[in-house]
Amino acid sequence: MAAKPYGASRVSTVFAVVFGFGAGFLCLLRFAAAVVLLPAADNPIPLALMALLYGAGMTLSLAGAGLLLARSPASITCLTLGCVVSFVIVLTELVLHSLPRNASVPLGSYGAWLFGCALMALVQIRRKDTKHRVRTAPAGSGAR
Repeated sequence: MAAKPYGASRVSTVFAVVFGFGAGFLCLLRFAAAVVLLPAADNPIPLALMALLYGAGMTLSLAGAGLLLARSPASITCLTLGCVVSFVIVLTELVLHSLPRNASVPLGSYGAWLFGCALMALVQIRRKDTKHRVRTAPAGSGAR
């Protein structure tokens, strides 16, 4: 039996866009909250560093999902980096909440949602179907 070549399946691409926008939107919410709370913080350095992480995750995830809609080959790298930054955010928040001074602060379900969206976006963006959809045509092939 001969292997069937990859066709024009859009399912993994659509899922990558949806979960990439989800991860970017969750980072956007926390970035906005961190920027609003920054002037009133007693110790603004850790909050500013987390705001930078949220901003990077937001920018890379939303830009990667937008580039994926435009079928740009750079979308795979951009969304992959956004997912990695989201994983770093979740791990950093877990470490910060495990410190004794933060033990009474509830973590909530934000980390689980961000981790789930980032993981699903990463799985879908790394699939061969998605890479096939954004691959540029060889020079001189006449394909658009």
